[in-house]
Order: sequence, then structure tokens, then C-alpha cells
Amino acid sequence: MRNVDVREGLTHQQAMRTLMDALGQRYVVDVVDQRAGFVMTTWQASVSRDGVPDLKYRTRFVLRFVDDWHVLQVHSEARWARGDEADIGYDSAQLESLTADLRAKIGKKA
Repeated sequence: MRNVDVREGLTHQQAMRTLMDALGQRYVVDVVDQRAGFVMTTWQASVSRDGVPDLKYRTRFVLRFVDDWHVLQVHSEARWARGDEADIGYDSAQLESLTADLRAKIGKKA
């Protein structure tokens, strides 16, 4: 999980809209709770073989505004299916990439 300190002056509505716009560029949003400041993307197969998504490996993000909307928590989930079981973890490259993008869009300015 990574945290993004939200820039001051953004209303809850502006923060959610900016988050949704940023996510919508690369991901499909599955669940949104505007009041709670919660967003979850769909599971997405990021690995493809011969142009076809490999559903054995898939990822999604869970994001939540906390600390009275001053911090955005970005949580990555990844699953690698092996037969009937799955290894569960996170995708550090995707997590770092999305977090950097969100810091640029809604994070505090240096």
C-alpha cells in the first residue's frame, strides 16, 4: 500500500473527480462510493500472450481517502492462478506507476 498526501484546497468532489479521471485513463472502475471516498477497479489481466489476455495473472486497485480526505491510500492486489489455488500478493511496478501518477494529479505540490 502507498499513501498520497492530498493537496490542500481540493473539495471532496474535486478529489473524487480527479481520482476517477486519472484511473479512467488506464483502468476500469468497478465500485465507487462517493461519500466514503472509496474506489475499486475491476480485475485486469495485464499479461498477454499472442495478444490474448492471460487470466492466470490479474491485478486490481483499491483506493480510499482517509484522515478526513487528506490522504489517499492506494492498495494493489494481484493473483496468480496455479491450478485450483492462487498466490495472492501485489504488483509493485503497477503500484509505483499509479501512485506516481496520482501524486502528480492530486498530491501536495513540492
